[in-house]
Amino acid sequence: MYEELDGINPPNDKDILWRYTNFEVFVNLLDTEALYFTRADKFEDPYEGFIPQSIMDAYKQSLERVTPAEFVEAIMKWHEASRKYVMCNCWHQNVVESMAMWEKYHMRNSGVAIKTTMEKMKNSLLSQYSIYIGQIEYIYGNTDDDQYMQNFLQSDIPLAKKLTYFPYFRKRKEYEHEQEVRLIVDIDPFVRDALNNQTVENVDSFLKTGLPDICDIGMLFNIDVRTLIDEVIVSPYAKDWITETLRSVVQKFGFNFQVSPSTLLDDPTSDELINDGGL
Repeated sequence: MYEELDGINPPNDKDILWRYTNFEVFVNLLDTEALYFTRADKFEDPYEGFIPQSIMDAYKQSLERVTPAEFVEAIMKWHEASRKYVMCNCWHQNVVESMAMWEKYHMRNSGVAIKTTMEKMKNSLLSQYSIYIGQIEYIYGNTDDDQYMQNFLQSDIPLAKKLTYFPYFRKRKEYEHEQEVRLIVDIDPFVRDALNNQTVENVDSFLKTGLPDICDIGMLFNIDVRTLIDEVIVSPYAKDWITETLRSVVQKFGFNFQVSPSTLLDDPTSDELINDGGL
């Protein structure tokens, strides 16, 4: 189920979201009626969930004013250990289809783009766990550190949620072209409750057990496919028969949403050339 998180900016309900993926993953979505969330520590970007040291130091100092030093040290350790429990599912926000996204994910013959809206996304989530949705905020060097720190320190969300989820809605400015909207699922309520209880013994007990993995790479979370998918666009590089095959697959799974070939690489029509001043 969708849940708002203070300090995280979700798209507007009518904003269009895209997920670029391959044929196999798309068929798995239809078959399982579930979205795949990947562990944050399995992403290629080494800065996923990274908090600049200046901000961590300031955050630590603010905690030490009201919290025992031993507990502060424990929750600093928890931030790193919790990476294996943060599960993410990533979408691209754009009013139109993006050639850059096709190229980024090397989607040629087997590529598809799932099109939806923020409203449909929220209404499609069936998981028993809370799912937070927010636009990624892109940070450039030290120029944004002050604002980043202000948001991080002043947010009114509970301590454990702030430390566990807040950093995963920030990325470096070099990734801004992705225009990412991220879904993060809250899958560790037991650990969260222990942290909110603010007892050093509870936190230490979790850290000493090594926080065992609950999955190798990621997990599936149930969705209503009919509510989620507005349209599916097939890669501009794909042959016509691939579009037809995809339509057939969608029908065999009992769905009736539209499957359309991309027109990004189509030749311009005469009218378009005239309107563009080409003739």
